[in-house]
Amino acid sequence: MSIAPPREDFYARASVEIEGVVHRIRVALLCLVQLRLLVFFGGRFLEGEQKHLLTSGVIGLGVLASAVIVRQVRRSRGAEGWTMASVALDASLAFLIVLPSVAWPRPEYRGLLLAPDFSIWPLLALGSGLRLSARVGLVGGAAALGALAGLSTLDSVWNASRIAYGAPEMAIALVFVVSGSALAIGVSGWVRGLVGRGTIEAVAAERARQRLGAYVSTEVAELAMTEETVLGGSAREVAIVFSDLRGFTLAGERATPDALLAELNAYLEVMVGVIHQHGGVVDKYMGDAILAVFGIPERRGDEAGRAIRAAVGMMEALEAHNGVRAARGTAPLAHGIGVHFGRVVAGHVGTPERLQYTVIGDVVNVASRLQTTTKEVGAPVLISDAAVQKATADGSAMPPLRALEPVTLRGRSVALAVHTLR
Repeated sequence: MSIAPPREDFYARASVEIEGVVHRIRVALLCLVQLRLLVFFGGRFLEGEQKHLLTSGVIGLGVLASAVIVRQVRRSRGAEGWTMASVALDASLAFLIVLPSVAWPRPEYRGLLLAPDFSIWPLLALGSGLRLSARVGLVGGAAALGALAGLSTLDSVWNASRIAYGAPEMAIALVFVVSGSALAIGVSGWVRGLVGRGTIEAVAAERARQRLGAYVSTEVAELAMTEETVLGGSAREVAIVFSDLRGFTLAGERATPDALLAELNAYLEVMVGVIHQHGGVVDKYMGDAILAVFGIPERRGDEAGRAIRAAVGMMEALEAHNGVRAARGTAPLAHGIGVHFGRVVAGHVGTPERLQYTVIGDVVNVASRLQTTTKEVGAPVLISDAAVQKATADGSAMPPLRALEPVTLRGRSVALAVHTLR
């Protein structure tokens, strides 16, 4: 079973997320530009000054185009073509927003390359490198350089008498933008490397979690991966389901080890599926016995009811499993199940070098002995009155039950009220 999507899928997802962030930043910057126009040139704007109306139109179209591009990037899973369109949009917006100031310069205007907002061009080139693709970074740098070259050409034609810079300043501007483009390509490789390393770490963590989950329950594996594990525990009210196969050890004397193990694994797979379906946690396997706990690591409040329904589900699942075995010509299996509810200590036991998350307490012992007593009373399932009373008080859905004569468990002097399936 695959534990993680291919690395390219991680890159695609990261590209979609990055484009979403770029879209939000782009829209925020366009809104700030519009706000600046209203604050500093509100009067001229209301008077219908052409340059400000054009800029506002560009801003509106830019927001719309940005929304379309980010939508297409998401739909096409970060397609490089749409990402290239995004960096080209940035250069186009910068060109069209700056163009009115070149076409209608203010009295103090000294040329495009000496304008306070010149730094936008190398930043545009550099920003294109965030897209995880060197080609996109190259396109972004080329688009920024082309937009600047086009504006500079128009500036030299329309404002030749105002321009206060010469070839040295033009060369420096070219170096800045080209350097930004080169950095963009380097940044794209660096960001791609970060995503790649994050992918490797994510895959390794998922592999570790799944491997750990093969030895302990998924819930305990998640607990071990996300929280610090220390010796000790806390009191919990839980329901215990203890099941054990009948005569399986004797059958093992007549079967090969491989065949015996295959039969046991098939049985456990069916039973564990039922336990998980009802929200239980498999605490441990003890040969052909299962200890399942309802109420750890998290408590829901209906543990007793779920445990009782799980016991019913395990009986039904065994009947279906025996049907499969009969079709293969193998003998049916039988098991006993004990269910009890009460207070236990749940936590990590062992040593700092070898820990186990488990439950300890008399409730576990009673559930185990109830399972053993099923052979004596001739009922496959024994449920303590404590579990039935708790499930009833919680309002849990209950299967039909019937009360039996109280039973005296091994090592106990006081009889225990029990129920079984009707």
